[in-house]
Amino acid sequence: MAVNRGKSDFIWCPLSQSRKALGKCPECKKFPCRNLSKSDLAHFENDDSFILSIFKIEKRKVAMIFLLDANDTLTKFSGKLESLSADQEQATEKIFDVAFYYEQKMTWIAESKAREETSGAETESRIDCIVENKDGTLLRRELDPSIPAPEASKIYPIKTILVKCWKPIKIKIEETNQEKTPRRKKAES
Repeated sequence: MAVNRGKSDFIWCPLSQSRKALGKCPECKKFPCRNLSKSDLAHFENDDSFILSIFKIEKRKVAMIFLLDANDTLTKFSGKLESLSADQEQATEKIFDVAFYYEQKMTWIAESKAREETSGAETESRIDCIVENKDGTLLRRELDPSIPAPEASKIYPIKTILVKCWKPIKIKIEETNQEKTPRRKKAES
């Protein structure tokens, strides 16, 4: 049975071994802990005095490519380019190569504390990425990995983009009904 609590309600804190106000939980280094229910966490989501902030960005190596077809649908492919089937090669318009991904670890913090942390002169550095959402959908977007994206589970920065290219082929034109011009002999000296 979930208990609806306000931010002034108290909860047992195993870290301090005492009862603490629920509104102080986001300031704790163990937030969110196992003592908080889903309704407690939903309280922070619905409260305007708390905002979602990143406390850690994990960078993990991965060797993966993403295939983009003519319908702008992205699909994961964990093999190498040489192992693409003929059907996949035919349907693919672009190939995106990734070497690593970011995983954002987020927490709720008080809005006043967030203003203090972002008061520095940080600039946005947006990069071309493929975002894997929590529901499994893949989207190509430009975003800054240091800005919270709550719907994203993994952010893959694009290393290289491979595009189909057609090479010109030299074709020997048959000389039909064309007279060959005689070559001049070098003048004898």
